[in-house]
Amino acid sequence: MTTPMKTEKTFDCVEFKRRAQLEIFEHIQGLTHEQERAYFQEQAESGPLGDWWKRVKKARASDKP
Repeated sequence: MTTPMKTEKTFDCVEFKRRAQLEIFEHIQGLTHEQERAYFQEQAESGPLGDWWKRVKKARASDKP
């Protein structure tokens, strides 16, 4: 039986996630609920999926009676 080769980690997903969550927490700490919503809305619209998010919002708005 052969022993599997061990690979060296170059990216720590858990550490990356923790740092991202801490950064978000620092941005929203002390904000009201409405300010938090505005923060996340702005982040969604300006992030890498911003164009998609805007199309989804537009489609949802046109579906309302």
